Formats: sequence, structure tokens, C-alpha cells
Amino acid sequence: MKNLNKKLAKELAVATQNLKNFLQENIENQSENFNFFRNYTSKNLTLSEFPDAFAQTLTFSMLFSKLNVKTNFLENINFSEQFLNFINKILEILNSIHFEKINFSSQNHNDSFLYFYQDFLQFYNFNFRKTQGVYYTPPEIANFIVRCAGELLQTKFNISQQFADAKNVKVLDFATGTGVFILEVLKEIFKSTPETLSHIQGFENSIPPFVVANLKISQFLNEKNCFFEENKRLKIILTNTLEPQNEIISQDSIFVILGNPPYSGHSTNKNKWILGKINDYKKVGDEILHERNPKWLQDDYVKFIRFAEWKIQQVEKGIVAIITNHSFLDNPTFCLMRKSLMQTFNQLYLVDLHGNMRKKEKSPDGGVDENVFNIMQGVSISFFVKKQNLERKIFYADFFGTKEKKFQLCLEKNLKTVSWQEIFPQSPNYLFKPLDISHFSQYEKYWSLKNIFEIHSVGIATSKDNLLICPDFDTLKLRIEKFKMLKNINEIKKKFNLSEKFNKKIEKTFENLKNKPYEIKKINYRIFDERFIWWETDFIERSRKDFMQQLENQNVAISTVRNFPGGSNWNNCFITNKITDVGFLFLGSHIFPLYFSKNRDKNAELFEKKNKKKVNFTKEFQEYLTNFNYSNEQIFYYIYAILFSPFYRQKYNDFLKTDFPKIPFTNEKNLFVAISELGENLANLHLFKDIPNLEVEKLCGKGNFEISKIKFCENQLYFNENQYFNDVSQDIFEFKIGNYRILEKFLEDRKILEHSDVEKIEKMIKIISQTLDLTQKIDGLTKNWV
Repeated sequence: MKNLNKKLAKELAVATQNLKNFLQENIENQSENFNFFRNYTSKNLTLSEFPDAFAQTLTFSMLFSKLNVKTNFLENINFSEQFLNFINKILEILNSIHFEKINFSSQNHNDSFLYFYQDFLQFYNFNFRKTQGVYYTPPEIANFIVRCAGELLQTKFNISQQFADAKNVKVLDFATGTGVFILEVLKEIFKSTPETLSHIQGFENSIPPFVVANLKISQFLNEKNCFFEENKRLKIILTNTLEPQNEIISQDSIFVILGNPPYSGHSTNKNKWILGKINDYKKVGDEILHERNPKWLQDDYVKFIRFAEWKIQQVEKGIVAIITNHSFLDNPTFCLMRKSLMQTFNQLYLVDLHGNMRKKEKSPDGGVDENVFNIMQGVSISFFVKKQNLERKIFYADFFGTKEKKFQLCLEKNLKTVSWQEIFPQSPNYLFKPLDISHFSQYEKYWSLKNIFEIHSVGIATSKDNLLICPDFDTLKLRIEKFKMLKNINEIKKKFNLSEKFNKKIEKTFENLKNKPYEIKKINYRIFDERFIWWETDFIERSRKDFMQQLENQNVAISTVRNFPGGSNWNNCFITNKITDVGFLFLGSHIFPLYFSKNRDKNAELFEKKNKKKVNFTKEFQEYLTNFNYSNEQIFYYIYAILFSPFYRQKYNDFLKTDFPKIPFTNEKNLFVAISELGENLANLHLFKDIPNLEVEKLCGKGNFEISKIKFCENQLYFNENQYFNDVSQDIFEFKIGNYRILEKFLEDRKILEHSDVEKIEKMIKIISQTLDLTQKIDGLTKNWV
């Protein structure tokens, strides 16, 4: 069944693509069809948009005609002889399919059409899904959201008929897509016999899913043998939700907004109206958002939430029931957004579906945790309720596990049976996550890294590591020389499979590059994994060139992250002393250098003279330090030691996962110096400056050094069936920075172990062993007072 759907989706996608290309090449002969299609869809349709929208609409109109869904679209097209050739090809594909074998019914949760349309888009125009953030909601998720919203209508507003009460309820799906949410609403309504559907409305900005949604709803009503007069039909409007809406919302109706808005960090919705509304999340009451770059507030899903909040504020009562990116639950950028939602709505119900592949989330039991959309970004379900005099409360729940388990939970659970935990978000972060707040007041008094260090930055992002970064210097050198010998940009694209954004950078500089000397530098790519990078800043997506120069020539820096997914213990800290990758710890590694120079001479070495060193401490922190007499290095290594204290990590785990770490400072000089010395030992160890002389068995077993299967068993770390490292304790193997076991990660990133790799791993085993000893000593000096 699944293969049949994919086969059909691929064949139709190819045929539709061919039709679109034909329309583009013959656009001057399509005026009659263009004018008809504008009247059929939207007066705002442009000629450049016509071929794509028309081709998809035609294909799916023919598909639904095969499913006995009436549509007048096909009757009004002017078919030329050439045009008919493409139509006949689509018809040939459809006639070859036994539709009784494919479940395209709209009456249950196993509707294959949703996944079919996603497969079609993947073959037809994958970039559309990626750039627009279009991921259609699985029916199980939509069913849960709609049922819970119905419960809220009944329990909070005494609307016993829930969505069927056309007099007291108005429903808007503000990102309709293919109509999944509206179909679930219809299923709830048709548990009785409705007299009208005019209180249901959808907004959709893209023509193909708009057409598909109308066809799917027509199919549903046909299967129900139900037909309504014009003034009693539901309406899906082709419009941009984020443009100012002029329709009047009745003050007498409970307004329910539901849906799955697009996730697009690089939003194209930049009209003044919605940007002005988003600015409301930068200042709420007397609090101002202190973010250097609050770009994630511009994500489309945030704009849709702001739209929904604004709508409910207008009518002063209602429900928002949505599934979105889950970053807004705890990311510091959204702190005042959370405060605004708390002020607008009386009750909030939040279900974190997790599945963040970027942060490699796992279930609390260590098991797999999958994303319900097969995307990298984790997601969550939110219910916001506004009603006068309703007691203010916020509830939170987790759904962990496989995608199928989460779907099953959504089908089985309702608002009453979800295991809710009441949470109490507090200033300044207003986190929508459970926190152990017993130590909050103490932790808040400590110094945040962002208030200790004046400048910091995330690591570099090349966008093409397999071209620019390599473990071996000579291999990278050879790769660069071959690259420069290629004749044209098309050869480069083909050989290195570069992204479009990267291609444009190359096109601008390719000719100059041939005669330009290249520079290779060292980069801290991952923990204990130093590599080489072709330092061509015109090619590197985000080189942070000026900042990375701070890390050259006898400088050191602490790398950490700003927020970290729940379910894991915080362990996100390591030292670096050179160019550092954004994925050094894992995606989003920030770097805090000890020294910096704001006005570096382009041709001068940063630290060629001692007086050029400027400590990277803020003015406020330096004023605090006047009470002490410690060197800059002593302070730096003290901070590093504190960050590795197991007791500190355990006590403040919840807070460490929500923002940059905060550091407690002791007033006892001898204690400070002792902690600092341990921190310096730890830093030197991690920089391979002071390898302990511990006995470690050499590599055991004979083989070809190929890494085929990594397995840990009885203090032996295997990387294939016959070869292993001996005398590796469980604690050493389990040692993690970020979400990775360090030894395991090092092996996973290689196909074959070189001799230098073997030596490196043996050193890593020693270093990790000594790290565990040092952290226990740090604990002995800190656990009674941090």
C-alpha cells in the first residue's frame, strides 16, 4: 500500500512537472486559461504563478474526479492538441491505478491522501516544503487537538454541542493546508445532523493545497450525502493570514482558532502589520527583551501565534488549539512572548511532543524519541483559553517515544486523561516547562556568563563541511587543488553537490579563486576532534572571521550552549583555543574567549605584544572583581572548574538547561585558588597539554581497522567484530559532553582508524579517566556551598 502510494505520487509528480514546464514555455498562449483560473481561485494570481498552481490543480481535480468528487474545473479549460498530450499522460497514470486498493476515504484516521500529497510534493517540489515550512498534520494529531478543543468548549464555556453549535461558536483554521483540521471538525459535527456549516472558515495562502482542501471536503460531504445551500456552506478563503484582516468578528461567538502554521525561520511574511505585532513581544509591561539578535521571533509560526492572540484579544474570549515548533516553550528569545501569552489567556495547556532531532532528544528511559513530522525540529501542542473570571492556570505534559506511540496517545487521550503537571513560570524567563524552583532564588544571584564576558559568539557554520573540512591536512590540500582545477561552476556543483546558497557564493568568486593562494587552518570541530579547514571566508556560510581571530595566538575560551532539551542532565561545557565549529558541543555552541581585541590591525598578530591583550570581562564584572586580587587566568579557570562540578550541575540542572550558566563566586581566597588550580589542570588536560601517565592497554585484536559496529562489553570498546580497546570502564565509555558519548562519537565519525586515531583514542581514555577524578575533587571543594 505504501509503495503503491509512493509510485502513484512519483508518476503524477513527474507528469505534473512536465505540464508545468509546458505551460511556462507556452505562457503567451494561455491567456484564456489564465483568466479562467484567476476567477476560479484568486484575482491576485500572477502570470508567473499560474503554471505551477494550474498544473497541480488540474492533476488533483482529475484525481478526485476518479474518486467521484464533482468539480467544474475540468469543464472550463481550453485544451489545445499539445495540452491534451499532457492531460492524456496524467489520465493514463490514473487509469492504471486500482483505487480500491488505496484508502483515500476521508472518514477515518488512516486517510492515505495526506501522506500521498506529501509524497507528491517531495517529488514535485521538495524545496517548497523546506523553504515554506509546509508539513501537513497527521490526522491522529489533528483529531486530538480538535477533540480537546471541543472539550474546552464544553467544560469552560458550557457549549454542550461543541463545534456543532453554529450560533455560539465560530471556527477558523488559520493555516488550512489540505484541510486536515477542518475535516476533523466536520467529523465531530456530523456525529449529529448539522443544519449549517457557515460558522467554519479556513485561510490558506497557497493555491494547490487550497484546491485540494476544497476537494477533500467535497469528498467528505459526498460520502455523507450532505449538501448545503450557498449561505450555509463552510468557506476556505485564499488569503494570507498574516496580512491585516478586515472582517468583523462577532462579539457574541466563542472564537476557536486551530491549525498547524508553517515553520520558517527565514520568513517571507514581512509586512508592516505583522512586524508591528511581533514587536509587542519585545516589550511587555515594564520588561524589555535584551537580545542581541531576536531573529527567531520572525519565524512564521511565532507570527501565526501572535495573529491568534490578537484575534482572541479582539473578541475577549476564545480558544487557540495548535501544533507548532516547540522552541517557544523554553528558548530565552521567547521569554516576553510567554509573558504576553500568560497575560492574554487565563489557562494554557501545553503538550511537548519532543522529537528534536537536532538536539538528539531521547525518552526519559533512554529509549528512542521520534518526531511526528519526520523533521529535525521538535514540536508541541498548545491550547490557550481566554474567558473572563476563569482561574489562571498553566498545565504541561510530555509525550515521548516512537512516532506510532505518540499517534496512539493522541487517539487514546483526551483533556481529562492527559497527565498534566501544573507549572508556575516566573520572571525573567517565564519558562513553559516544569522546573525545580527550590534553588531558583539562590541561582538568580549568581553571575551569568553573558554578564561576565563582554563578547561571545556561536561557532562557524560552513554549510558544506564535506568540502571545506577534513581530518587530514594533505587530503584537504589535494581536494582544494582539484577544486581549483575544475573548469566551470557546473562541474563544481556536480562534483560536490553544493546547496544553492553556497553555489551563488562560488559563482561570484570562482574566477578570482584560481589564482588566489589558499589558507588551511586548524578547527576544533567536535570534542577532542581537531580537524583542518579551508579558510576561505567567501565560501564559508558564517565564518565569524573577526571573532574567530580572537581565538588565535595563546587565547582560550569556554564553549557552552544557551538552552538544552529536557530529559537530559546538563553537561554542555568544554574549552577551546582555536577556530570552533557551531556543532562543537552540538548545534548552537557559543564561545566566550578570555581575551579579545576590538580594533585589530588587519595585518597584525593579535597578541604579538603583551599590551595588546585586553581581558574580555564586562565593566560590571571587573568592578565586582576589585574586591579580589586574582589574575585573569585564575578567574577563567575557576569558572571552568565550577562548570564541571557534578554537584553544581545536579543542583541547578533545570536552570542550566534554560539559558547561559550562572557562576557562584566564593569569598574565601584559599578556596578560590584551590578551585582555580583544579580548573586549570582540567583545561590543560582537555587541550592535550598535560596527558596523565596512566597505564592503558594498547589496541587489541587483529583486523583492517574498519569501523563497522561499535559495541561496549565488559570494559572492552569494540569498533568491529575483532578489534577493540581494552580496559575502558563503564564510566569512561558513558562520559558525555552534550548529547554524545565522546569515545563513541569519535568512532562514529570515521570509517577507518588511522594510526594517529588509535593514539588519539588511547589519550582520550586517559584524559576522560583523569577528568572524572578531577571533577570529584572539584565537588569536594564546592558541594557544601554552591
